[in-house]
Amino acid sequence: MGGDRLHGSSHAAPIYSSPQSQAEAEALRSSGCWSWESNISNHCHWSGCRVASANGSFLHFLASFISTLAFVVSTGSIPDQIGNLANLIYLDLSYNQLHGNIPYQLGALTKLTYLDLSYNALSGVIPSSLGYLIKLTSLNLVRNQINGFIPPEIGNLKDLVELSLGYNLLRGKIPHQLQNLKKLETLDLSYNRLSGSIPSFLGHGHKWKSIDLSHNGLKVIHLWNRKTSPTTR
Repeated sequence: MGGDRLHGSSHAAPIYSSPQSQAEAEALRSSGCWSWESNISNHCHWSGCRVASANGSFLHFLASFISTLAFVVSTGSIPDQIGNLANLIYLDLSYNQLHGNIPYQLGALTKLTYLDLSYNALSGVIPSSLGYLIKLTSLNLVRNQINGFIPPEIGNLKDLVELSLGYNLLRGKIPHQLQNLKKLETLDLSYNRLSGSIPSFLGHGHKWKSIDLSHNGLKVIHLWNRKTSPTTR
């Protein structure tokens, strides 16, 4: 842990000399996965994780080096402090009971390659800050209550292979910036309130494994190659 010295007892929140250490530890405490209560047998609420001592050094170690984070049967909202877990590569919060907005601070997790928030009750808009996650290969927000527009900043995610935004309340047009996603193989925008015409770049010269634009208000006005024509209803 280097110069990050712990002060105080194991029953109190630790104080670290490094602001980054403080931020990471606070993010874990705010996530709902950690308890500082005394006289309990397990301080970690993650499935499969058991920590009998609420030792601040262990918490700092976990926060500083963790690269994969997944919650099971979690409720509440996603804390803003999650943006302080700077080393996250894989974040899966799917199939929970999370509500509230998607934190803008998620855009600070620039090492993320996988982000799955599907099958929750998240609302609000897709934050434009997700456009900073340029290492993402998979973004899944399916089956929430997300509204607003598809942010054009999604077009910055040039390594994206899967983009799944189906079963939400998204409206407006499909942003033309999505044509920058040359590696995209799976696109699901189904069951939203999208309108306008289907852009030609979604069909011509693009080899899809799966594309579903069905159950929107989209119009087909371009000539499509039968092998790449999207599903629309």
